[in-house]
Amino acid sequence: MQITDHTHNAEGPAWSPAGDRIAFAWQFDIFFNIFTMDPNGNNKIPLTNDEVSQYAPNWSPDGSLIAFDSPPPDGSEIFQEIFTVPTGRGAETRLTANSVDDRSPAWSPDGARIAFESGRDGNLELYMMNSDGSGVVRLTNDPADDIDADWSPDGKCLAFASKRTGNFDLFILTLATGELRDLTLGNATSDRWPSWGP
Repeated sequence: MQITDHTHNAEGPAWSPAGDRIAFAWQFDIFFNIFTMDPNGNNKIPLTNDEVSQYAPNWSPDGSLIAFDSPPPDGSEIFQEIFTVPTGRGAETRLTANSVDDRSPAWSPDGARIAFESGRDGNLELYMMNSDGSGVVRLTNDPADDIDADWSPDGKCLAFASKRTGNFDLFILTLATGELRDLTLGNATSDRWPSWGP
């Protein structure tokens, strides 16, 4: 069933925890902004209205906030940073501030932390921070890019994609030990965008 119909693009759909709304990035005019809608495509509500493009909406577990990546709306830099916005509409809160891309936020199941990818150390690595932007911790360290983080339901692991084997493979990182497991080693093609089941 097609649920958007517009002359511009829509991308990055993300179900709300309750399953009653879908967040997405919609190029309603020139820029992509963050919207939510009913699962049938009705009742589209803009959460942001900025003259920058915003991507990768991700719901907090309690459904009260959506994290996303965006250049600062004030035009102070061109790089993607991590922001949150209330799902009931309200002011955006900036969580990261670096002259590099911080993007693809992913809330932990308990809502306390956000995983994301950042180029702050020269290439894209995985990081984790508290949900208010404090306490940033680097999770991966490899010359190849590590991206597309997704939490396990118990919050103990992250699945992600990495190019450390030459093409993108999927890995699982155990947060407590740092243990890495390659799930798709030997595939001749790239594997990306892992998503844990409930």
